[in-house]
Amino acid sequence: VNINWFDSTNASPINLTSATLLTLHFTVISAASTTANLTFVGTKEVVNSSGNPIVTTFTNGAITLNFVDPNIAAVAADKAALTEAVIKGANANLSNITGALVNPLPATGSNGSNITWASSNTAVVSNNGQTIVRPVFEAGNANVTLTATITKGSVTDTKAFALIVLKLAASNIATVTSAVYTVAN
Repeated sequence: VNINWFDSTNASPINLTSATLLTLHFTVISAASTTANLTFVGTKEVVNSSGNPIVTTFTNGAITLNFVDPNIAAVAADKAALTEAVIKGANANLSNITGALVNPLPATGSNGSNITWASSNTAVVSNNGQTIVRPVFEAGNANVTLTATITKGSVTDTKAFALIVLKLAASNIATVTSAVYTVAN
Protein backbone atom coordinates (compact mmCIF):
# COMPACT_ATOMS: atom_id res chain seq x y z
CA VAL A 1 0.00 0.00 0.00
CA ASN A 2 1.39 3.40 -0.96
CA ILE A 3 0.52 6.30 1.32
CA ASN A 4 0.54 9.92 0.18
CA TRP A 5 0.40 12.22 3.19
CA PHE A 6 0.62 15.92 3.72
CA ASP A 7 0.04 18.68 6.24
CA SER A 8 -1.55 22.09 5.78
CA THR A 9 1.64 23.43 4.14
CA ASN A 10 1.98 20.36 1.88
CA ALA A 11 5.39 19.83 3.42
CA SER A 12 6.96 16.45 2.86
CA PRO A 13 8.26 14.66 4.79
CA ILE A 14 6.39 15.58 7.95
CA ASN A 15 8.70 15.67 10.95
CA LEU A 16 7.29 15.09 14.40
CA THR A 17 8.67 15.29 17.92
CA SER A 18 8.04 12.47 20.36
CA ALA A 19 5.45 14.56 22.25
CA THR A 20 3.40 15.50 19.17
CA LEU A 21 -0.29 14.58 19.10
CA LEU A 22 -1.93 15.20 15.76
CA THR A 23 -4.11 13.85 13.00
CA LEU A 24 -2.66 13.24 9.56
CA HIS A 25 -4.89 12.96 6.53
CA PHE A 26 -3.72 10.61 3.83
CA THR A 27 -4.93 8.73 0.81
CA VAL A 28 -4.31 5.01 0.45
CA ILE A 29 -3.57 4.21 -3.18
CA SER A 30 -4.44 0.65 -4.12
CA ALA A 31 -6.71 -1.14 -6.56
CA ALA A 32 -9.60 0.77 -5.01
CA SER A 33 -8.52 4.13 -3.58
CA THR A 34 -9.95 5.12 -0.22
CA THR A 35 -9.42 8.08 2.09
CA ALA A 36 -9.01 7.66 5.84
CA ASN A 37 -7.77 9.53 8.90
CA LEU A 38 -4.87 8.53 11.13
CA THR A 39 -4.86 9.58 14.75
CA PHE A 40 -1.56 9.53 16.60
CA VAL A 41 -1.85 8.75 20.28
CA GLY A 42 1.70 9.06 21.51
CA THR A 43 4.17 7.46 19.15
CA LYS A 44 3.31 3.77 19.29
CA GLU A 45 -0.48 3.71 18.99
CA VAL A 46 -1.88 4.63 15.60
CA VAL A 47 -5.30 3.71 14.26
CA ASN A 48 -7.10 4.45 11.04
CA SER A 49 -10.60 5.88 10.85
CA SER A 50 -12.06 2.40 11.31
CA GLY A 51 -10.10 1.92 14.54
CA ASN A 52 -7.79 -0.69 13.00
CA PRO A 53 -4.20 -0.61 14.26
CA ILE A 54 -1.33 0.69 12.19
CA VAL A 55 2.13 -0.43 13.24
CA THR A 56 4.41 2.53 13.86
CA THR A 57 8.04 3.07 14.69
CA PHE A 58 9.54 6.31 15.93
CA THR A 59 13.21 6.80 15.10
CA ASN A 60 15.20 10.04 15.15
CA GLY A 61 12.11 12.23 14.92
CA ALA A 62 10.54 10.32 12.03
CA ILE A 63 7.47 8.10 12.26
CA THR A 64 7.24 5.12 9.94
CA LEU A 65 3.76 3.75 9.29
CA ASN A 66 2.96 0.22 8.26
CA PHE A 67 -0.78 -0.18 7.73
CA VAL A 68 -1.78 -3.78 8.25
CA ASP A 69 -5.15 -4.41 6.66
CA PRO A 70 -6.99 -6.66 9.14
CA ASN A 71 -8.66 -8.38 6.20
CA ILE A 72 -5.30 -9.93 5.31
CA ALA A 73 -5.24 -11.86 8.59
CA ALA A 74 -8.95 -12.73 8.30
CA VAL A 75 -8.53 -14.18 4.80
CA ALA A 76 -5.38 -16.08 5.83
CA ALA A 77 -7.14 -17.59 8.86
CA ASP A 78 -10.20 -18.56 6.85
CA LYS A 79 -7.95 -20.09 4.17
CA ALA A 80 -6.08 -22.11 6.79
CA ALA A 81 -9.40 -23.35 8.21
CA LEU A 82 -10.39 -24.81 4.81
CA THR A 83 -9.03 -28.33 5.05
CA GLU A 84 -9.68 -31.68 3.43
CA ALA A 85 -11.61 -32.78 6.52
CA VAL A 86 -13.94 -29.78 6.20
CA ILE A 87 -14.96 -30.43 2.57
CA LYS A 88 -14.67 -34.21 2.00
CA GLY A 89 -18.18 -35.03 3.18
CA ALA A 90 -18.72 -38.80 3.53
CA ASN A 91 -15.73 -39.59 1.29
CA ALA A 92 -12.71 -41.23 2.94
CA ASN A 93 -10.45 -38.45 1.63
CA LEU A 94 -10.04 -36.25 -1.43
CA SER A 95 -8.09 -38.96 -3.28
CA ASN A 96 -11.05 -41.34 -3.17
CA ILE A 97 -14.13 -39.35 -4.19
CA THR A 98 -17.19 -41.51 -4.82
CA GLY A 99 -19.97 -39.19 -3.64
CA ALA A 100 -20.91 -35.60 -2.91
CA LEU A 101 -18.69 -33.32 -0.87
CA VAL A 102 -19.94 -31.68 2.33
CA ASN A 103 -23.33 -30.05 1.86
CA PRO A 104 -23.00 -27.15 1.58
CA LEU A 105 -19.39 -26.29 0.91
CA PRO A 106 -18.43 -23.39 3.24
CA ALA A 107 -19.65 -20.03 1.88
CA THR A 108 -18.27 -17.86 4.69
CA GLY A 109 -15.28 -18.20 6.95
CA SER A 110 -15.36 -17.76 10.72
CA ASN A 111 -13.48 -14.47 10.25
CA GLY A 112 -16.07 -13.03 7.84
CA SER A 113 -14.52 -13.93 4.50
CA ASN A 114 -16.77 -14.85 1.57
CA ILE A 115 -15.88 -18.16 -0.07
CA THR A 116 -16.79 -19.18 -3.61
CA TRP A 117 -15.96 -22.46 -5.30
CA ALA A 118 -14.98 -23.42 -8.85
CA SER A 119 -14.37 -26.85 -10.35
CA SER A 120 -11.83 -27.41 -13.11
CA ASN A 121 -14.20 -29.99 -14.63
CA THR A 122 -17.89 -29.40 -13.90
CA ALA A 123 -18.81 -32.48 -15.96
CA VAL A 124 -17.28 -34.56 -13.14
CA VAL A 125 -17.56 -32.34 -10.02
CA SER A 126 -20.04 -29.47 -9.88
CA ASN A 127 -18.94 -26.08 -8.51
CA ASN A 128 -20.96 -26.68 -5.34
CA GLY A 129 -19.50 -30.19 -4.88
CA GLN A 130 -22.92 -31.84 -4.75
CA THR A 131 -22.94 -33.49 -8.17
CA ILE A 132 -20.25 -36.10 -8.69
CA VAL A 133 -20.23 -38.03 -11.99
CA ARG A 134 -17.89 -40.97 -11.71
CA PRO A 135 -16.13 -41.95 -14.93
CA VAL A 136 -16.87 -45.30 -16.56
CA PHE A 137 -14.35 -48.01 -15.78
CA GLU A 138 -12.63 -47.77 -19.17
CA ALA A 139 -12.03 -44.01 -18.81
CA GLY A 140 -10.10 -44.37 -15.54
CA ASN A 141 -10.15 -42.10 -12.51
CA ALA A 142 -10.70 -38.35 -13.02
CA ASN A 143 -8.45 -35.67 -11.58
CA VAL A 144 -10.31 -32.46 -10.73
CA THR A 145 -9.16 -29.29 -8.99
CA LEU A 146 -11.72 -27.61 -6.76
CA THR A 147 -10.64 -24.04 -5.99
CA ALA A 148 -11.90 -21.92 -3.13
CA THR A 149 -11.66 -18.14 -3.58
CA ILE A 150 -11.60 -16.43 -0.19
CA THR A 151 -12.42 -12.68 -0.17
CA LYS A 152 -12.84 -10.01 2.48
CA GLY A 153 -12.83 -6.34 1.51
CA SER A 154 -10.20 -5.90 -1.19
CA VAL A 155 -8.17 -8.92 -0.02
CA THR A 156 -8.50 -12.13 -2.04
CA ASP A 157 -6.68 -15.45 -1.90
CA THR A 158 -7.29 -18.92 -3.31
CA LYS A 159 -6.85 -22.47 -2.10
CA ALA A 160 -6.88 -25.40 -4.49
CA PHE A 161 -7.89 -28.93 -3.57
CA ALA A 162 -6.83 -31.87 -5.76
CA LEU A 163 -9.64 -34.41 -6.04
CA ILE A 164 -9.49 -37.87 -7.56
CA VAL A 165 -12.95 -39.08 -8.56
CA LEU A 166 -12.82 -42.85 -8.69
CA LYS A 167 -13.95 -44.67 -11.80
CA LEU A 168 -16.97 -46.94 -11.64
CA ALA A 169 -16.36 -50.65 -11.10
CA ALA A 170 -15.94 -52.84 -14.16
CA SER A 171 -19.29 -53.97 -15.47
CA ASN A 172 -20.00 -57.70 -15.42
CA ILE A 173 -23.03 -57.33 -17.67
CA ALA A 174 -22.47 -58.85 -21.10
CA THR A 175 -23.54 -56.81 -24.07
CA VAL A 176 -25.37 -58.78 -26.74
CA THR A 177 -25.28 -57.41 -30.23
CA SER A 178 -27.58 -58.35 -33.05
CA ALA A 179 -26.23 -61.32 -34.99
CA VAL A 180 -27.13 -64.72 -36.37
CA TYR A 181 -25.93 -67.62 -34.25
CA THR A 182 -25.95 -71.28 -35.20
CA VAL A 183 -26.23 -73.70 -32.35
CA ALA A 184 -25.04 -77.23 -33.10
CA ASN A 185 -25.85 -80.39 -31.21
